[in-house]
Amino acid sequence: MRKTGARRVADRARERPGHRRREPAIPTRLCDVNPSLSLLFLFAWQDPPPIEAPAPTAANHAKWMAFVEPDATETAYRAVPWRTQFWPAVQEARALGRPVLFWAMNGHPLGCT
Repeated sequence: MRKTGARRVADRARERPGHRRREPAIPTRLCDVNPSLSLLFLFAWQDPPPIEAPAPTAANHAKWMAFVEPDATETAYRAVPWRTQFWPAVQEARALGRPVLFWAMNGHPLGCT
């Protein structure tokens, strides 16, 4: 079988003394990876120390209630006059020059099926 010119040049390059094979760009063995990076992975795989959950008491009850209850910005959607019928909402929007938000979905609103 006869080799093409490009093949012959590549074969000659491999036969030259001192020719080194190209190393892969990505390390293929764990020992090829930077040792400090290996230590980082070792510490990342360890379990974090346990954190004690705060216990609700009479002293911190008001703080917990303020944290749990929504503020005025989180309940602003309740002030919007939502419409449950489509066509009367379209007619009202045309009269006021406003857009219509049409929300349609299939299934339970919380994904509970």
